[in-house]
Amino acid sequence: MKITKEWLAEKEDSENIIEYFLDKNLENIEELEVIDTLIKDNKLRYANWFIPHLLTHREQVQYAVFAATPAVDIFEKYNKKEKAPRKALEAAKNWLENPNEENRNACKVAAEAAVETAAAATGADALIKTINHGIKLLKQQKNEE
Repeated sequence: MKITKEWLAEKEDSENIIEYFLDKNLENIEELEVIDTLIKDNKLRYANWFIPHLLTHREQVQYAVFAATPAVDIFEKYNKKEKAPRKALEAAKNWLENPNEENRNACKVAAEAAVETAAAATGADALIKTINHGIKLLKQQKNEE
């Protein structure tokens, strides 16, 4: 899929990304090439924002689980009593195994409780690994088309 300014504008909170995108002349470039440029320019947060917008819902959950796993482990080292991030991670894994309405609702509630705490524990190494996992999911998606 080629990325356009219009596609980006449809997404929430994309203003800074659109500015970068236009400055770099990335319009009508394939998504994996855009991600590669983001990584080379050390725009890891942009890449991390960009990838889930290209994935199916199931792939988004897989991406989130992959990203959250090391963050939750780190978080729990320093916050032994706070269980919200672990509950959110387990709820997401349960939904991946059995994507029914009950698991979806549990996942949503747990994720809302955990979103800020898990995000605070994520470092650059985890972010690079997460982005690489997203690239892998996108390549698999392309092979299935």
